[in-house]
Amino acid sequence: MASSCSRRVFPEAVVESVQRQLEQRATAAAPSSRMLLAPTVNPTALNDAAMVQLRITKDSVSEIDVLRSREMIREQLGNTGAFASSFADQDDSCVGSTALTLSALAADTNSLEGFGLFGVVKETGIDDEGLMEFSQKYFLDAPLFCDKSFAFYQALGDRRATDLPALWSMMTGVFSWISRIQEKNISGNTKGEGLLKGGLILFDTKGKPRYSYQEETGEDLPVADIVAALEVLKIGVDADK
Repeated sequence: MASSCSRRVFPEAVVESVQRQLEQRATAAAPSSRMLLAPTVNPTALNDAAMVQLRITKDSVSEIDVLRSREMIREQLGNTGAFASSFADQDDSCVGSTALTLSALAADTNSLEGFGLFGVVKETGIDDEGLMEFSQKYFLDAPLFCDKSFAFYQALGDRRATDLPALWSMMTGVFSWISRIQEKNISGNTKGEGLLKGGLILFDTKGKPRYSYQEETGEDLPVADIVAALEVLKIGVDADK
């Protein structure tokens, strides 16, 4: 099972964003349609993908093992499931915001209790210094794996920030996006490829993908919908007891 993120002090803007969305959650009975499992999620292809386990310290990034995705997911399962985040580019400030939001959600609420939290990146060796900072500053040393076959990204639709709807959204909301990133004290650079978009996949206790969220460029993570999906999975576990 994945180790839980350690408690820490988060930027006020991150905490306020999480709390605001959790308050909205009180009026939502179920996850919205944007948490429905994407039709591109192929459980067989996802399970068979080769994943590289990473060891990241303040000084280095090492590839320590190669395992099938099904093994990776099984090892990260908590009592109620697992929560995987595919990060588009660890150097991107928007991705840093996603990781920090997930870390705050894990550390400061019981929403992720029982779920193993782990992350997937698409490359190493491009900017390992940025990857080290990302792991320690934003994702709080939660387990990270490298998906060199891009299986998780393909499951999330193989979407890119240059697709017309995403590009238009980024252009029209760029000033609001920059303001939010600055408030959260998140940095970034342009060393990585930065165009492939990621997202989230939620697994049940058997390692089966049940929900997903496809990243929207420049938008905050939909915390309320994520928590609603997690609660559905928790109810399913309780019903099986």
